[in-house]
Amino acid sequence: MVKYRRARMVAIGERIKKFRQEKELTQQALAEKLHVSRSAISNWEIGRNYPDLDVVILLSDVLAVSLDDLLREDQVMVKEVSQEQRKNKQRKWRLRMVSILLAVFVGLTGWLWYQEVGSVHQYISPIMSTRIAINSTSNEETIAVFEGKSYLEFTNRRWQQTLVNDASSSGSMNVAIYDQHNQMIKQFLLEAGQEQKLAELEKNTRYKVVISATEGDYWLNIY
Repeated sequence: MVKYRRARMVAIGERIKKFRQEKELTQQALAEKLHVSRSAISNWEIGRNYPDLDVVILLSDVLAVSLDDLLREDQVMVKEVSQEQRKNKQRKWRLRMVSILLAVFVGLTGWLWYQEVGSVHQYISPIMSTRIAINSTSNEETIAVFEGKSYLEFTNRRWQQTLVNDASSSGSMNVAIYDQHNQMIKQFLLEAGQEQKLAELEKNTRYKVVISATEGDYWLNIY
């Protein structure tokens, strides 16, 4: 068995030498193309050992010969190389699919983030703003409307429950807050650019916010 294997190695080594010489390559030149040492080439050619499977495939390409011609007597090696080639193709296909899926995932995530950045920010740091136009010179009372609703409701913990009279407002405003039973629970004066904490307001409860101010445009922000 050992002698038979030795004979196969010698036969393959002789073919490597034959095909190398036909390509007019020195052992050193072939070694550089295969990224191995010159002594490795010498050992193959005298039948001392085999090249690795991946090197055999590269050797076939460099010498421009088929694997069948290179490994004619060693059907075991041919079978192993064929299996390795199939595995390499499968690995390349899987890697390509993973790369494609990863690129699609990254692209889709980026697109969704770009499209929904406002929604994401609103979820993390919610804010509501409403414009109140007072057309009377007297302190006219107006119910503040938030996003089409005539009431204020904090629906989750992310709300800071802070009311701000925007700095761009025409001036100060009187603010009165009523519960669902129309009972006033808080009243205060809010200058332009100032804020008021509404810690006493409960979550998921509706409150009416009544503003009274002189003629002008007012912006009310809720954080």
